[in-house]
Amino acid sequence: MVKREMNAYLKVKEIYRKIPLFWKNIILILAVGILIGLIAISIVGLYIGVTVLFFAISVPFAVYTYQERKRIDDIEKHLSDFLRDLAEYNVSGLPLAQAIMQTAKSDYGALTPEIKKLAAEISWGVPFEEALERLQNRINSPFVRKAVTIITTAEAQGGEVNAILQTLAEDLRKLKQIEEERKGKLSVYTATIYVIFLLLLAIMVMLTATLAPAIPKIQVAGQFFGGMGGGLTEKDFRTLLFHVSLIEAFFAGLISGQMGEGSVTAGLKHSIVLVAITLFAFSFVSPAPPAQKIAESIIEIPPVEGIQGTSLTYESTFKESFTVTDVADRVRELAKERNLQTYKTFTPDKVKFVVTTCNACNEGKINIDETTVTVNEPTDMKYRVYFSGGKYIVEFSDAT
Repeated sequence: MVKREMNAYLKVKEIYRKIPLFWKNIILILAVGILIGLIAISIVGLYIGVTVLFFAISVPFAVYTYQERKRIDDIEKHLSDFLRDLAEYNVSGLPLAQAIMQTAKSDYGALTPEIKKLAAEISWGVPFEEALERLQNRINSPFVRKAVTIITTAEAQGGEVNAILQTLAEDLRKLKQIEEERKGKLSVYTATIYVIFLLLLAIMVMLTATLAPAIPKIQVAGQFFGGMGGGLTEKDFRTLLFHVSLIEAFFAGLISGQMGEGSVTAGLKHSIVLVAITLFAFSFVSPAPPAQKIAESIIEIPPVEGIQGTSLTYESTFKESFTVTDVADRVRELAKERNLQTYKTFTPDKVKFVVTTCNACNEGKINIDETTVTVNEPTDMKYRVYFSGGKYIVEFSDAT
């Protein structure tokens, strides 16, 4: 049993050793970010917690991948110089292992500490191929992988190793030059995506600021033509546009990275910038008039019975008289309770009563004008609330 567990442990250890250092660090960043996000969700709630989760993962990930990309770019620039020097030492009669130990004394930028590690491992008795494999695992670069594969193959098969190294150095230098030219030409697409996204964001913000307040009125228009009341509220509409903008920001950043730098992960830094711009832009948009909340507040004056449905249309029994002042007072109370800043100064002139059909009025049970509902005896009435002309209209009609 102990021997079997030890073998399993050794296999897992061997698999972990072969995982490139880059991916080990990525896994660590993801684990820490998810932990921070889950803690935030448990403390401050789902919505803010998810926002914290996004930034806790994306910001460290973007910073690390950006720094790693810069390091690898520098390594790839100096790789051809290293291979050329290695070939020269090999021409003089030194085996590749000893030639590497000699090149460790030279300066190759970000590649220098990796060459020194490689030389140290060889001097400690690590097999040549294994030392090169470790170098490849530390550097997440296709150029390095190609160089290691060719070097190990050339060393194993013998032949003109120095000629192979010279050719490889020249090929890698040309490939790197072509890659840099391509990035320079494609960088214009990054700026284009930014401009397109900012235009879309401006449209979303304008829709949020201008179209959202008209939602209740549109719903009422639908009712006039036989449609159902309720459905999408102003808050729902604003939330929808906000979430769509965030999704656009995230994926526009990823596309920008793929087109401009040839890597989706490189686009994460653009996603963070665009998401931050979106949050900043929507912070200046005034909250939508919560017509549903106002409607709910009005049905609480006076106490009502028999409320049907969840739309902006209600059917209730009126037992006590009330005025637009009573409605405004109740709205302010609810605004204070629910922390609705916009309605803490709600005034009676924001409410207007209108009547469509009222048989109870003809019978003298109830009287309704623009500011007052006078109840002479308990009366069943239907009414709906919508926002129009800067006021909340309470439209009364006969109960069904």
